Amino acid sequence: MSNLRFLLFTLLCCFLNVTVVTAQDFSNKGKAFWLVFPPHAPNGTNLATLSLYISSDKNTSGHIVINGDSLPFNIIAFTPQEFVLPRTTTYISGAESATDDPTANKKVVLNKGIQVVVDEGKPGIVVYAHMYASARSAASIILPTSVLERRYQVISYTQSAQPASGAEANEYRRAQFSVIAVEDNTVIRIQLRKNGQMSGGSYDVELPKAGTIYSFQDPLDLTGTSIESVSIDGSVCKKIAVFSGSSSLSIGANGSVDPLYQQCYPINSWGLNYYITPFRGKNKFIIRILSKEDGTKVIVNGQEVPLNANEFKDFSYTNQAAFAIKSNQPIAVAQYALTQTADIGVGDPDMVILNPAEQNINDVTVFLTPKNSITDQNVNVIIRDEGIASFKINGQKPTTSFVKITNTNYSYLQEKFNVGSTAFLSLRLTSDSGFNAFCYGFGQVESYSYSAGTNVKDLFQKLLITNKFTSVDANAVTCKGAPFIASITLPYIPNILKWKIPAYNQVDDLSPRPIDSAMVNGKRIYTFKLNQELTYQTAGTYTIEVIVNNPIGDGCSGEQEISFDLEVLEPPKALNQIITSHCVSDSVSFKDASIVNANDKKITNYKWDLGNGIYKDFPSEFKFKYDTAKSYLVNYFLITEIGCISDTIAETIRLDDLPEVDFDFSSITCQNKEIVFTDKSKTKGVAIFNKWIWDFGDQSNIDTLLTNTTVKHSYNEAKKYLVQLTTITQNGCQNSLQKAIISHPNPEVGFIMPEICLEDEFAQFTDTTKIADHTTGFMYQWNFGDLANSAYPNTANIANPKHRYLLPGNYNVALEITSAAGCIGADTSLFTVNGSIPKSKFSVQSDTALCSNKEVVIVNNSVVDIGTVGKIVIYWDFGRDLLDTTIDENPTIGKSYKHVYTKYNFPNTTNFTIKLVAYSGGTCLNDTVQSISIIPPPSNVATLLTKNFVCKFDTLHVNTAITGGLPPYKQIWSVDKPGSANFTGQVLNGVMADNINVSLKLIDPKMCEYVYNDLINLNVRDIPVAILKAKDTVVCNGDPITLVGNGGLNHFWYLNDVIAQTTNLVDTLATSQNGIFKLVVHDGYCNSLKSDPILIKALNIPVYTLSYNPYSCIKGNLAIRTNARDQNNVHFTWDFGDTKTFNQAQPVTHSYDKAGSYLIKLFVKNDYCPKYEYQLNGDSVYIIAPLPASKFTFFVLADQDTVIHAKKTDSGYIDYKWEPSFNLSNPFIPNPMFRANSSIEYTLIRTDPVTECFIKDVYYVDVSNAIVVTIPKAFTPNRDNLNDLLKIEYGAGLKIFNYFRIFNRFGKIVFQTNNLNDSWDGKYNGIDQEVDAYTYLIDYVTYKDEHITKTGSFLLLR
Repeated sequence: MSNLRFLLFTLLCCFLNVTVVTAQDFSNKGKAFWLVFPPHAPNGTNLATLSLYISSDKNTSGHIVINGDSLPFNIIAFTPQEFVLPRTTTYISGAESATDDPTANKKVVLNKGIQVVVDEGKPGIVVYAHMYASARSAASIILPTSVLERRYQVISYTQSAQPASGAEANEYRRAQFSVIAVEDNTVIRIQLRKNGQMSGGSYDVELPKAGTIYSFQDPLDLTGTSIESVSIDGSVCKKIAVFSGSSSLSIGANGSVDPLYQQCYPINSWGLNYYITPFRGKNKFIIRILSKEDGTKVIVNGQEVPLNANEFKDFSYTNQAAFAIKSNQPIAVAQYALTQTADIGVGDPDMVILNPAEQNINDVTVFLTPKNSITDQNVNVIIRDEGIASFKINGQKPTTSFVKITNTNYSYLQEKFNVGSTAFLSLRLTSDSGFNAFCYGFGQVESYSYSAGTNVKDLFQKLLITNKFTSVDANAVTCKGAPFIASITLPYIPNILKWKIPAYNQVDDLSPRPIDSAMVNGKRIYTFKLNQELTYQTAGTYTIEVIVNNPIGDGCSGEQEISFDLEVLEPPKALNQIITSHCVSDSVSFKDASIVNANDKKITNYKWDLGNGIYKDFPSEFKFKYDTAKSYLVNYFLITEIGCISDTIAETIRLDDLPEVDFDFSSITCQNKEIVFTDKSKTKGVAIFNKWIWDFGDQSNIDTLLTNTTVKHSYNEAKKYLVQLTTITQNGCQNSLQKAIISHPNPEVGFIMPEICLEDEFAQFTDTTKIADHTTGFMYQWNFGDLANSAYPNTANIANPKHRYLLPGNYNVALEITSAAGCIGADTSLFTVNGSIPKSKFSVQSDTALCSNKEVVIVNNSVVDIGTVGKIVIYWDFGRDLLDTTIDENPTIGKSYKHVYTKYNFPNTTNFTIKLVAYSGGTCLNDTVQSISIIPPPSNVATLLTKNFVCKFDTLHVNTAITGGLPPYKQIWSVDKPGSANFTGQVLNGVMADNINVSLKLIDPKMCEYVYNDLINLNVRDIPVAILKAKDTVVCNGDPITLVGNGGLNHFWYLNDVIAQTTNLVDTLATSQNGIFKLVVHDGYCNSLKSDPILIKALNIPVYTLSYNPYSCIKGNLAIRTNARDQNNVHFTWDFGDTKTFNQAQPVTHSYDKAGSYLIKLFVKNDYCPKYEYQLNGDSVYIIAPLPASKFTFFVLADQDTVIHAKKTDSGYIDYKWEPSFNLSNPFIPNPMFRANSSIEYTLIRTDPVTECFIKDVYYVDVSNAIVVTIPKAFTPNRDNLNDLLKIEYGAGLKIFNYFRIFNRFGKIVFQTNNLNDSWDGKYNGIDQEVDAYTYLIDYVTYKDEHITKTGSFLLLR
């Protein structure tokens, strides 16, 4: 076999075309991803959540990493999973975002980057992100790091105005973009463009760690903003990921808003050809085209549009069919849905960045989600016309049809899906041809859309592989043992190429030379090949790295590392199916039966060695006819589209010469008789038989024999059959032969036997035999069963013989008949020869109640001593009509006979004579006679009705007048439509409106029944419907209300199910009563049922009053007096004039926080009586601010009675209370007597009884034996009534006070007094004195006659 495979391999090398295929997988499938959760302006406080949807075409696993925390995942092939991310550690707020304010334009966000990474050695995944909240939704495809590059342009949209209320949950509506580093020490350079115009100069931002995010927001449209990774020290420029959109906006109309969220594609992946399809269920959409280069010319739906670098243009469409966009330079295209009020259906603004036709895919698994309230789920697919036949969704053809895109070779599909309210829907899209697609969903003021999957190829820089057996472009895949050559395309000639290949030594090309070049989109592209053939003998994933040195540099080091994952698959498993009859005369069917799994590649070559010297590349299914009967060894292997070769499988087939088939069968072939079949077949050559298959052609079981024996078979039907014998050789070659056989019918034997007795001369037998094929020529053989009779022959061979019997008794008479085809039939019957003359006898049933409308029934009781009565004749009206008879040739004892007397006529013909004659032979007979009398029927039946109709749900009594017959009668009434009416006795009950017929059954005392069908025809009338309405259902303070009735002429008004009043032709009722009212109406024929009830309620609302004290204090409890009481359906609102309200009848008290004049109002409303809603205004209440409290010190001598008096008095504050009360003569006066031997602090509560304001002054009573005279250390004469005066503080023991003097810093007296209680107000000659330190001098004599002069200083402050 190895020689065969080598030979075939060599042949393939000779005639297969060598095709260059793309080795790198540039799709959105990958092993590492970075993404961001950008700002969004929410709907109220409904904050967004971010979900990731991860799927793969193989079982795989990995982790989602956020700020060092790792969430593992395990993915089953083609089964997406949803992962809800924590908001607190991922969401980037607007406050964290940069602006173009120089102080905030370089803000970065650390530790919130979201990384998705596949476990080492596991297959890649695809990732989608969905951001959702109430009335907010947006989604995006997520690109793997393997396709990311360093240059991007932002796409957003014209930003709608910020709402008047400002920020929404601290987030503003802004255009925005986010940049995330995928490597440490990344530097990005940004050139802003706002509303299409360049804004300021470029600036650099450092992203120190992988996952660091630069989020930027602005009120203006940021489309065209350039973002690139740069090197500030000549090092390598790093890859970055860029997301753009809006925190929220409206498009097409002011109204509801939604965020925009899309990952941007690298500039080098932009394309030239786009196909635009409308959103399903929408009339409008907008297209935005963004240019990469100057001099770009774009053909939009047949119209040429010029664009320069970073320039964009919008196109709005209504009811637009799908169309094409073509460009001479790479462009990016975004499609927008509009605000819900700007278009039909539900949904809100959304943006999807479309993929060019050049970046198509042919297999992807996507999701459709109902979150947060998405109800309309769709997928749009664009595909070349030749790919439509193979396109499938979840393995099935789509339910809707593709629509041709005019003037192109493309068509598009809009497929709608039903998604549940909680779980998302997984879809796998596949086709033999590449396609573009995007998914989208609409709900009430929210929507999302995203690209369903794409390739992201750098159109200028590609990694290629060359495989000798590859027939199509492949994406980074080859087979174990399949050799390939790696190449790379670059838009420049590098100085150095370094190849790092797993399991191979590094190859350094220090002087690379291109093997080919071509112009691509206006650029010269060069191809460089690795001059070494590569082969992997183990399946798995291998990362190949190419390091190139770009002589241009473009601001970077010039060294660039390009890597791609090569997937090495196991070779395919070949299976085939060889179908042969094993006869050399027949063709052999060869078919590939290899099982192609979802992950396997398409089979392109099927290689067969037919074992007869023919080696050929056949189709997957074909037939071949061999020339010679013998054994053949067949070998088979296959090759896939990516050049993988399977193992070879071998199978031996043997072909025999066709056998000769023949057989015989019995000469007589009768129905239901066994027929013998005998095989006479022969084989050729060395073949021998090992199976015989008999098919008898009558749908019976087929007989399969393993030995050659005779077989027997009988047929149930008489007709022609095709019998087939199939003989099969040991090798399986078979042949068949059919022969016709006729199954002939058997005679159906029958004969008539006479009725005889011994007195008869002979018995005459008559043949009645039949046969199905109506042939003649029967042969007869009779046997009369009379062996003891030697006088007459016991047999005969004619059709209708005679025989003379000599003794009465039973004899077995037999007849056998043979047909012309030799088929035999026979029959035997018991024949009786009767003895003497019979005795005739019968009885009349119910002879005392023979009804005129019923049959008269008699019962035969005739007998004979030997044998049987062979015939009876009944004369029903003997003596008047001898032709009114019944003849029975086979009578039996107890057999009954019925007769209707049509000649009955009351009163003339009511009596009849019945005669029965019994026969036991031709001459043996006897008769008997009996008379009967028929009961007469009623002569007349009339109905008596009070009216000719009955009402639905009502009754009608039916009376009758009956004459004649045999009364009294029992009456049974019925109707032809029991669903419309029924009877209870003689009372007719109406059930449903209809026309009915009434029938009557009368039963007389003899139980004779007389039925009068359709005796009465009348109508069951429908009843009117009483409709009771009331404009008001509440009687307000006794005011009458009006009830309105409808449905009839007369009106019966019920209150609490008692009739209250009747009105004719008047359909209204005025009442001030309360209760449950119902109405019955009469339409001139019928009463209605009671109407639906109306509950009339009474609501009494008295006149309320309010009063209160006109003065109160801040924080005081103002007592409010009112007669208002809470009651159902009455609502109270108190307005206290200070923005505070109270919603019950009695607030009792109210406290005010501020001084002023307030007007208290009471609003009285109710649920039913607007007439009695009113506002009650109270008098003004004046709220007084309490005066400030003061603090004083008394100096008293121990154990001496000393009057302490209130040092501060205010107008109106006339109630006093000292706390605590001990050591005082009376705590409720302003100047109680104090006596104690220790110091104590009192609170003097002074209250204004009018306003209830109070002041809590503090008095410290300093008790000692010392004499105290002092002043405070400072005072503040600023006229705020607090510490405005400087006074001497003194205690007991002062005998004489001489003077108190105050000096300024210059020694000048500014105040002096000899009154101990005088105070200084900080003025001299009416002028405020300066803030300064002052000196005082006090002179006094104590009660001990001590003369003291005291001096010190204090501060005057303001």
